[in-house]
Amino acid sequence: MPSDAERGIERLPGYAGNIAKSVVQAADRIFHIGLTRPVMPLETYFLNQVQFTWAFFIVKTTDARVLFFFKRRARKQELISAKVSFVFKLLPDRPATDAGLLTYQYRFPPFIRQFTTQADIDRYAPRMPSMVSPNLENTLTIALGDRNENTLSVLKPSSRFDARVRFTPEKGGPLEFKGEGEWPIVVVIQLTETLRKWAQRKFRDGTAVEFVPSYPKDGQPPDADDKNDVVHMVIEQIAKSYFKAASAMAHDNGTIFDAVSKLGVGYGVDGFEASVRMRLNKDGELSDADKDDPFYLNLDLSIARETSGPKAFVSIGPPDFLVTGENRQCFLDALKNEDRAVGKIEKQLNRIYAKKEYAQIFENNPIQISRNEIRAFIERAAQDSVVFRILHGKKKDTDVIFMKSDFDGIPFYMILCADFKKKQNGTRLDVSLVNRSMEVNYFLPAAHRRGRIKNTRVGIHLLRLLLNIHRWIEILD
Repeated sequence: MPSDAERGIERLPGYAGNIAKSVVQAADRIFHIGLTRPVMPLETYFLNQVQFTWAFFIVKTTDARVLFFFKRRARKQELISAKVSFVFKLLPDRPATDAGLLTYQYRFPPFIRQFTTQADIDRYAPRMPSMVSPNLENTLTIALGDRNENTLSVLKPSSRFDARVRFTPEKGGPLEFKGEGEWPIVVVIQLTETLRKWAQRKFRDGTAVEFVPSYPKDGQPPDADDKNDVVHMVIEQIAKSYFKAASAMAHDNGTIFDAVSKLGVGYGVDGFEASVRMRLNKDGELSDADKDDPFYLNLDLSIARETSGPKAFVSIGPPDFLVTGENRQCFLDALKNEDRAVGKIEKQLNRIYAKKEYAQIFENNPIQISRNEIRAFIERAAQDSVVFRILHGKKKDTDVIFMKSDFDGIPFYMILCADFKKKQNGTRLDVSLVNRSMEVNYFLPAAHRRGRIKNTRVGIHLLRLLLNIHRWIEILD
């Protein structure tokens, strides 16, 4: 059975149909008023267009009640929040509302490689014993590099084996290593660069995948056993709002329709767009519990009328465990404005600088490490930083920050991990660093791309990120 929150979203198509009927009645009324007023010959009044924008959200209260709101903002945890916008207007023809089955075009992140054959998986997946067979379900494959020329595949861990990673460059032989082991520096740099560029791009820059959904066209909820379909059910209910509104306009028999049809036009729905945010657990179910390690799924949806029938375009945006936009700056500010944090970074950088295995590297790249230089480094790294969450807690989260900036004109990469307390304050995210939680995992010149990162914590962090991405893609696919 669908949850209370899912039943709440099912009300949306009815609201859309009722609003469409109200627009029809208003258009008819305006037309009749025009007929009764003295105007110039052959002149009358028409309602040309009306635009509606809804902002709504669904929350679950402490006594387990599910509430549906049409105003901002709830203090409770939002399970679903959305903004839907569409226009009722006169169109060149009277549109058919159900001409053909609704098809979908999903745009996945541009770095996700959508392999469909076992041969592709066998080519790029990590080599495992015969008892383990990498397949489309247990392997995530992504493209790296400026031209997506390189391939990184991750075989998910299980009770029988640890996670394995295989990097296949365009030129040269592949590199294979343990997910929680020592990662090649070149792989770490290319992966973080790929994620940074994705986080800065628009939703609709992804790879298009078109399909006709197997779930019912009329938006009925999926079977209870099909947990992951809650995402598609929400999308389908929003799409159903388009059909309900269009149907209410096309099948009304008001006087206004007879008049406009003689002019070769008809009322219909145009410019249907929606942005949706859903709080999901690892199984793809709506969740209000922090213990479920939840994340937010963000997507945009638009519907266009095409000759073959209506088509829904769904664009997937970065999940909230990859911090983007203004929120990313909040983490950097929490670092550079906290004197104890800067002092700890200074101490750990000097410790790395003094290591014998790095003596030759730093001899060729001499720098002065001071608190002022560290603050300047963080400030300059704002545009090229990557922040992602690896653990979610009730009172604090654990986040990893990748930064690229320069000391004394020499480009450096720095990777650090820390616990942060976060609190949403209106549209602003307040971030504070948890004392004594920060650790510098990596600090070397950007030109140093050979070898592997000895600190295995970096590999553990990256593996968790990739497994989160794989879980996120599984929910959508």
